Amino acid sequence: MKRSKVTEGLSLASSAKITVAENAMNGNAFEAGWDEPLATPNVKSVKIDPADGHIIITFTAAVEDDATLMLSPLAQADSTATTRTALVKGTPAGGAIAWVCAGKGATVPAGANVGSLNAKYAPSSCR
Repeated sequence: MKRSKVTEGLSLASSAKITVAENAMNGNAFEAGWDEPLATPNVKSVKIDPADGHIIITFTAAVEDDATLMLSPLAQADSTATTRTALVKGTPAGGAIAWVCAGKGATVPAGANVGSLNAKYAPSSCR
């Protein structure tokens, strides 16, 4: 039951992902043009970190009070690069952006952040 509530947070974050990706490709502020969605009974907030474009989903007690799930944007340096790096504020991404979703205990590549949401509530792609 709690996993479906976590999915709500990921759905609310979908517009933030699009905003970050579009702004990163143009070297604009990651959060430019985005309005944070209203809180729900399951999700306290969805925020874009203006420093690096990470998206932080914070849950209510209906899931796990104040636990977070992190969505980290990582970009290729250019279209031929095989590794991805964290976005840099004000610097256009050189290649495609991939998203890393991570809760507590997740193993992530360099440049990605890990949230505090218990892994048993996180989708399999975020563990």
